[in-house]
Amino acid sequence: MSEKNTVRDNPPVRRRKSRRRAFRRGLLIYSLAFLLLGGAALFGFSRYLSAYEQGRGAHAVSAWMEGKSEEDYRSLLLSKSFLTLTEFENETDILNAYFDASCAGKSFSFREAAGVSTAEKPVFTIKAGAADVARITLRQGESVGFGFHQWEVASVEPYISPYTLTSAAVALETLSGSPLYLNGVEVSERYLTADDLPVSDLSTLEQRYAQQPHLQRYEISGLYGALTVTDGQGAEITAVEEDGMPVYRPGSGEGYSFSVTVPAGSTVTVCGVPLTDAELTARSVDPLEGLDRFLGDGCSAAQLTYSVSGLYRQPEIEVTPPEGLKADKTVGEDGEIVYTPVGDKALEEEQLPLVKAFFEANMNYAAGNRSYLQSAQEKTLYGTDLYNYFSNSTAAMIWASDTTIDYEYLNYENFIPRGEDCFTCNVSYKAKLSAQSWYTTNESELEDSYLLAFVRHQGVWYAASMSLLEDPVS
Repeated sequence: MSEKNTVRDNPPVRRRKSRRRAFRRGLLIYSLAFLLLGGAALFGFSRYLSAYEQGRGAHAVSAWMEGKSEEDYRSLLLSKSFLTLTEFENETDILNAYFDASCAGKSFSFREAAGVSTAEKPVFTIKAGAADVARITLRQGESVGFGFHQWEVASVEPYISPYTLTSAAVALETLSGSPLYLNGVEVSERYLTADDLPVSDLSTLEQRYAQQPHLQRYEISGLYGALTVTDGQGAEITAVEEDGMPVYRPGSGEGYSFSVTVPAGSTVTVCGVPLTDAELTARSVDPLEGLDRFLGDGCSAAQLTYSVSGLYRQPEIEVTPPEGLKADKTVGEDGEIVYTPVGDKALEEEQLPLVKAFFEANMNYAAGNRSYLQSAQEKTLYGTDLYNYFSNSTAAMIWASDTTIDYEYLNYENFIPRGEDCFTCNVSYKAKLSAQSWYTTNESELEDSYLLAFVRHQGVWYAASMSLLEDPVS
């Protein structure tokens, strides 16, 4: 009998094979069932996770924020009114300034609004960095299984924490009757709290005013943004801190100022008050200095400059030149006022021969022609420095045997009366001087301007002083 037949006919062997096949089938069925049950469990768990995620309020907020730009959030913030404002401010400007300072360039995020959000009505705050922008309120939507419900956006409202935009109060002071502007809007009397406050730091000039400046005070609260305060002339006024409150007061900046230059002997008034030496800041060289014994006290040809700063009131300046003197008014770019004496044509016609005779004698003597010394001295007032100059001098260019002067120009102008017995004038020239000594000829160019003063003494006119001016006048 073959081995194959022996195994087939052997019952124990057949039983063992049958058991192995049954085990394999059972294991396969069990494995398939386990995989099916595991897959079902995983599928159910993934559905649970999906339902859980959709059931979170953050999911709805993230979906709403997706694709939003910075300008979208700016527009949202500007769509609501948050503040009760005065007529001096614009809410759009304030909110734009808030957004630029606190939100622009920041990352936008959200967080649940503590103390406001509930399980039934979730509320989230949209933030840019640490700054608030909006609040989103959710409502429950359709069921997504496993006891969860989808959340939907119920409303989106611009939002700023009430502690973020805080208001301020300021005090404004101005001269009584003078307008004051806050952010370009005139401050009205409804903000007036006092109308006769004294000014503590008046200048000595304003202390002499018949009606001294006094102040009105306005107080304004509920202000949020940057403030610009200007007076009636548009000049900006800066604030000083007093008792924790900004106070805008004229004079806390530079105030008003003036500078006026006039001929000596002029009457100058500011707001009706005559100026004195207390306001005198400069005096020019006086060609009549030292001639008091011939002219008496007070005769002067100097220019006087009066200057005052830190004034509360716009200065109203009036100038009256000395009797018989005319003056032209000019105003510089810096506001400086100058009154310059104007020449008198009638005086020029009358005295020109005298001035010419003296000056040409002086020039001829200076050029070396000694015969003119006596002529120049005879036309000079005895006892003056100019007379002493001629008395103590020796002939100029004594070495020269022959001299000539050729004038390119020689001008006599600005004959100005300085009282009944005095006048001044200007002489300017440009000339070529030739001097010959033995076999040598020397040439030089001269260009100068002089201020001459003439005095009438015992009925006769004399040259009394001669001052060299800094800049030649052609």
